[in-house]
Amino acid sequence: MRLRRTLYGTIIRWYTLCTLAVLIVYTAILYDEIERGRRVPFDVHLDSQASRIASLLYDDNGTLDLTHLPVHDLSNSLFAVYTSAWEPMLVSLPWYYVRWHTNHLDQAEFAQRIAAGKRYHGQFLNAHGDDLRISALRTEVAPLPRVLGGVQATGGAARVYVICADEYEPIQGYIWRQKYRAGIAVAVIIIAVMLSGVILTRRGLKPVTQLARTAQLITPEDARTRLPVQELPDELRELAQCLNAAFDRLDRALMAERSFTSSAAHELRSPMAGLTARLDALVQRPDLPEDVRGHLTELRAQAARLARVSGQLLLLARLDRAAAGEAFPTTLLDLEDVVHDAVDSLQHAAAEKQIGMAIEADARPSVRGHEEWLLRAVYNVLSNAIKFSPLGGSVRVQVTHTADKKRVLLSVMDEGPGIPPAERPRVFERFYRGSGAQQADGTGLGLAIVAEIVRAHRGEVFVSGGPGGRGTTFTLILPRT
Repeated sequence: MRLRRTLYGTIIRWYTLCTLAVLIVYTAILYDEIERGRRVPFDVHLDSQASRIASLLYDDNGTLDLTHLPVHDLSNSLFAVYTSAWEPMLVSLPWYYVRWHTNHLDQAEFAQRIAAGKRYHGQFLNAHGDDLRISALRTEVAPLPRVLGGVQATGGAARVYVICADEYEPIQGYIWRQKYRAGIAVAVIIIAVMLSGVILTRRGLKPVTQLARTAQLITPEDARTRLPVQELPDELRELAQCLNAAFDRLDRALMAERSFTSSAAHELRSPMAGLTARLDALVQRPDLPEDVRGHLTELRAQAARLARVSGQLLLLARLDRAAAGEAFPTTLLDLEDVVHDAVDSLQHAAAEKQIGMAIEADARPSVRGHEEWLLRAVYNVLSNAIKFSPLGGSVRVQVTHTADKKRVLLSVMDEGPGIPPAERPRVFERFYRGSGAQQADGTGLGLAIVAEIVRAHRGEVFVSGGPGGRGTTFTLILPRT
């Protein structure tokens, strides 16, 4: 499936098909050249043999004189001499086993070539299925010289056909006999073609892979990384330039959004603080009717919530800049002390729901970070755990090191209703409130702040089910010093 739908697979597929097509054409040409290279010398040898035999024959009143023909030719050579009417005049001993007859000849081509004074070459099978190749020529057999009373007597020259044959193995017969070797050779060639296609494709797509890896580094938190234009080939350079221009526009849009969020939250703080103070003063007046006092109290709570949201937005704007690489003050912290401070701040809320809180920590779980921010992250996670834990439940905090001792893991486990797996990827989104949190008090920014704080410290945060499938576990992973 991967090869069928990717550029990588398309290149390999077309490279393999084109290479195999070239290989097939080259093999066909090579096959023809090899066959011709075997056939031409063979025909030259037959032509020479036929010419030699023709030169040794003499006509003796309608019969052939064999006195000049070596016995070896008669007993071992495949040849025959026919009259112009295709009546046999002379047949060598091996020719009888061939069972030669004129039906093996292409008469039209034969007549055309013979009439032009050319030789005819053909191929046929004998009675045993052996491949034979022939050379046929038309020649004039001179009369046998006679000396009668000192006078040489000669007759007219006889026109005959001399045909020589010999066993011949075509290239296809040789290849068929070597079919196992040929099959292995073809398999090796195909494998070599495919492997070379994979290697060449990987090398050709290496700049694309580099482009993708660099693009993965460009995130909303770090939108300043750009694609390496100068290191790319010409075909990809223009694409990289267009993408970099798009990333520049995205970076400006993100900066404008962060600036707007920060400015809007900052502008809201002063009016909301003044509004809250005025509402406090009005609520304290003794002459207010109770119904008006109730409305004012509710209005003050909404104003306080709005002030809290504006404060959280200001913090998120600061965290966005920190995650994007802006420097922020850090110090060496004992994460266990941070956890204890957060637990102490939430003791009253835990006592109201009779929730027990336990802390388990390794020795010296130290990290370098912003103390106030890390305290806020732990506080938000613990506050969430207490909020959703049942009456009389428990919340457990574990602070441990990873196996390589390079990171610290902070896990908060509660006994609440848990978070459905489908909702877990979204719990760190801003203003997202899951199905189980609709009735609870909150702004939907607490866990988003946790995620941004951890990201600013170059860490990670995860959510999963609690031990035994009960409750929820939040895990913060922070790099050690």
